[in-house]
Parts: sequence; C-alpha cells; structure tokens
Amino acid sequence: MSKECQKAKRTVLGTILLLIIIMVLLTSCSKEPTFARNWGQPVDISDPTGVCVGGSISWHSGMSDEECVDRIKSFSNYDSTKPVFLDPSVYDLGQTSEDKVYAPDPNYMAFPHHISSMSEEWGWDYLNEMRELRIEFGKNGMQMFLDKYLQGDSTLGMKLNKQF
Repeated sequence: MSKECQKAKRTVLGTILLLIIIMVLLTSCSKEPTFARNWGQPVDISDPTGVCVGGSISWHSGMSDEECVDRIKSFSNYDSTKPVFLDPSVYDLGQTSEDKVYAPDPNYMAFPHHISSMSEEWGWDYLNEMRELRIEFGKNGMQMFLDKYLQGDSTLGMKLNKQF
C-alpha cells in the first residue's frame, strides 16, 4: 500500500473515530430541567391587586414559598413596603419537563385578581368554579372553594381586595 493510501486511510479512520466520540458525548449528556417561577409586586401600593412588576426566580421541586420569597428579598428591585405575589405555577425554561407547586401558600397568591391563564391550575377553570360556587351558595360557596383548594384560607389578593 502506498504512503498516500495509508495517509488517506488514517484520515478517514480518524474522522470516523472523532464522529463516534462526538455522538457518544451528545447522547450521554442529559440536561437537567431548569424551572422558573414568576413573582411580582404592585406598582401602586394604593392598588395592591392592580398592575404588578417583578420577574422570575429559579425554582426546584419541593422549594417552599418562603424560600422563594427569601430569594426575592435579595433582589435589588424588591420593595419591602409592598406585598410579594408568587405565581402558583412553574415552567421549564428548556420545555422538556413538567413540575408544579404543590399546595401554594395563599399568603403569596394574587388569585383571583391575577390568574395563570396558560396553566391547568389557577387559571380560568378555577376562576369560573369560584364564581359559580359563589353565585349558587353565596359565602358558603366561597368557603367551599377555599376549603377545596386553599386549606380554607383566602389568598392575599382576596384579603387586599375585599370584592372577593
């Protein structure tokens, strides 16, 4: 075999080996999901359930609402004179996995003034159910809703804006 043929053979084998290594690396690396949870604070303290500004924080399964708020308090745009609202749902930034907040703390929820319209929980279905129970059973209907979803407690949004 000529030197040129041996050189070409080594180049082809080297390229194949490099492709195999790259394929193994790409298929063996599994990326962990990166979850985020939105939070906000009212722009106008005289309208605490009105327009909110905030952002999102990284979130992991089992993270408590208190842990979220502690992290938010370290942000430069946190205002200690205003309430903090946490979105009761989370989302995966890589869109590869699903998780959820189990038993969100009503003391950090703006519901029904802000809903999670893109989520199966705390969206339009919850709002409609709450309204239907309130229309049919009055105050007892509201309490039925609170008992079913919030361990009997009103959300912070309900406490700040008494029309619910």
